[in-house]
Amino acid sequence: MVRSEEVNEGFLVTGFIFPLILPPGIPLWMVAVGIVFGVIVGKEMFGGTGRNLFNPALIGRVFLAVGYPATMTSAWISTGDFPAGRLLSPFTIGMPEGVTSATALVQAKGGVFASTFDLFIGHITGSTGETSALAIIAGGLFPVAIGVANWRTVLSILASFVISGAILGVAFPDIINPPLFNLLSGGFLFGTFFMATDPVSSPVTQRGKIFYGILIGI
Repeated sequence: MVRSEEVNEGFLVTGFIFPLILPPGIPLWMVAVGIVFGVIVGKEMFGGTGRNLFNPALIGRVFLAVGYPATMTSAWISTGDFPAGRLLSPFTIGMPEGVTSATALVQAKGGVFASTFDLFIGHITGSTGETSALAIIAGGLFPVAIGVANWRTVLSILASFVISGAILGVAFPDIINPPLFNLLSGGFLFGTFFMATDPVSSPVTQRGKIFYGILIGI
């Protein structure tokens, strides 16, 4: 028999978050396949809302990354005049024709990075959830303020990330980027505010949330 169950708003949250962690220009059918897989395998197979072990949005993204690696990992170059059009990859500035040349690889290895300002306001390429640190912080503080996201998890992740990054930066300055760059680049902030704070897949106790955040940050 088909089980009768009310539609829960948790599915809407997953539906809003999932597209934000995908590359721009991804075919819409892949988005649909990924979200269906994430909800069915990541949520329903564990018993439905409130019983899943992992974030359904992350399950969906992992599925797409394994099933369609070329689409999920290919570099995206803007064709317009937006500042992000100068970027080879999310954080390395250069000309598009230099991707396969030795010179461009040497420059990338040498660390010609986008400025902190571009990282902060979103003048970089990448998924929507990894571009503008300003927008992510502004949006992420709201669920923390209203008590939906636990501040202990967020604070412990940020603190352990910055501290461990600073220590490694001093120990290995040639291969470790500055903590501020790492903090503003990639999907770290988005994952901190919107993924790690998932009340279902995160620890229940307050102490557990702190240790959980420390492990993520490291």
